[in-house]
Amino acid sequence: MRDIERRIAEWRRTLAENAGCTDDVLDELESHLRDEVDRLVQAGESEGRALDLALARLGTPKALGAEFAKLERDRAATWLPVRLAHALLLALAAALVGYCVARLQDGRSSVLLASHVVAVTLGYGATLLVGGLAFCYVAARAFNAPRPAQLEALTRAVLVMTGLALAATLLGVLLGGVWARDHLGRLWGWDPKETGGAIVLAWDAIMILFCWRRPSHTHAAMLLAFAGNAIVATAWLGPNLLADGLHAYGAPGQTLLGFVLLAHAAMLALGLAPAGWLRRAAISGR
Repeated sequence: MRDIERRIAEWRRTLAENAGCTDDVLDELESHLRDEVDRLVQAGESEGRALDLALARLGTPKALGAEFAKLERDRAATWLPVRLAHALLLALAAALVGYCVARLQDGRSSVLLASHVVAVTLGYGATLLVGGLAFCYVAARAFNAPRPAQLEALTRAVLVMTGLALAATLLGVLLGGVWARDHLGRLWGWDPKETGGAIVLAWDAIMILFCWRRPSHTHAAMLLAFAGNAIVATAWLGPNLLADGLHAYGAPGQTLLGFVLLAHAAMLALGLAPAGWLRRAAISGR
């Protein structure tokens, strides 16, 4: 019996090293292995022979590793938060196009100004969606550490969405500058909203550079995304609090901005906690 337990422990350790399985998956596979061994023993096989047959039917650690890697790639490709973020981005783009068309049809805006609003809103919205992915990542990580394939897919999604945010925001800033030159006689005046747009551009460029140069540091990128959301929220709502400049519309934003910053600080603190701590706390509390 001791030899059987030793061999199962060695098999489990080899499987963890070759297949990269989580503890939950290893527990499930070990349970299947033991059930098969018990069935074979009841059928008349010795314990050693039963274990050999059961291991052969499960497959080698290398084969299992390849199968689990394929499964993880499939799961990562369909991770719900990434799909939702893409769908929301498409919905935002469609809504903004509809807004632009409506403003042009009733004569309330020019093509240049409407395009500026659409581009900036799309760029800011894409940056906020990256922060939304960070929320989902941190919440999921509190229960179980994300798998490597999921992290790889998440990093790709962040790169694509941040690249779109950078391009859209840059286009919006340039269009706003052209409009200001034609109507205000200056291309750039360091208005609070203009300054905020420049800071958002710089932040998107930093995120792209970080994810490109450090593709394996997904956790750090997700924590940085919280700062990106705080920057966008401040760029969007901050000028209203100053009650100064071309883009100070007088709408109250102090409470909303404070709530946004507090929520992101709380999620940042949660992201600094060890992976799976909520799951372990729930198990220990039983």
